[in-house]
Amino acid sequence: MTDRWHTWNYPPRWLGWIQVFVTIIGNIVGGSLLDKSDGFTRIPFAVGATFSYLIGFYFLAVAMRTLPVSTSYPVQIAGVISGTAFVGIVLYNDSVNAAKVIAIILIIIGAVVLEYSPELRPEVEPLQPVAEAPRDRLRSE
Repeated sequence: MTDRWHTWNYPPRWLGWIQVFVTIIGNIVGGSLLDKSDGFTRIPFAVGATFSYLIGFYFLAVAMRTLPVSTSYPVQIAGVISGTAFVGIVLYNDSVNAAKVIAIILIIIGAVVLEYSPELRPEVEPLQPVAEAPRDRLRSE
């Protein structure tokens, strides 16, 4: 049991990203419920929104034990923005126009660039150029 608890609280990188994904879902659900709470006057929706946000913050906090804040938080924000826009379009019949679609695509591209930029990931060493062999040694062989 202790090993599972340690793995959960200090997750490997792949589990950290699953926790970020759970955070994204929690914040999207929380935002939708917050809209339905009608300014916190409809208590069940308000409680549901609060609970969803708390779950999201917990999972993000645990994921940040493994993942750098410079990538995990922006990826989470990009996911929440994109997901909330998608939910708004699908469930709430929000308008769709080219500017909104382009903005969402740019947000997602920005999050991907942050995740896969080696200079922003301190745990990954950048590739070092291979040293060339001295020319004298090549001729003698």
